[in-house]
Amino acid sequence: DLSHYHPYDEAVKIDHKTLNALEAWDYFSMSRNFQTRTWEACGGAPIVAAMIYAERMGANKAEVLKYANSGDITGDHSRVVGYSADLFVKTGRDGSALLAYRPGKIRAAYAGSQIGRVHDRKKRALRARAQRERNPQPRVRRIRYAH
Repeated sequence: DLSHYHPYDEAVKIDHKTLNALEAWDYFSMSRNFQTRTWEACGGAPIVAAMIYAERMGANKAEVLKYANSGDITGDHSRVVGYSADLFVKTGRDGSALLAYRPGKIRAAYAGSQIGRVHDRKKRALRARAQRERNPQPRVRRIRYAH
């Protein structure tokens, strides 16, 4: 959740300041502005914490996948609540996103701005690998005897 109970136009301005800082990977500015209540986010501290954690895991870019507010759905623009869906990724030298994979989890996989453009075969392979890491099967060693 982002801003709460502002008129539609004011909420959009407040929310886009937060989203611009997110895309600029500026969690210092976000933290400062959340603390002084210049910007609003229901989960401001968790957003900053998630960015710091994502950075430690190798992420260096944030993308806003979707922004909307309650006025877009209900039509009531007098008091709205802002929402966004965001993605933290690790990008390569050429700017294309790399597969961010951690044991047991498939975090995100996409190339450039083509979100979800990983072939089904690759997705199945990643899911199978994650499943094996969650539930490792005992390795059976075959011993060959020389007669």
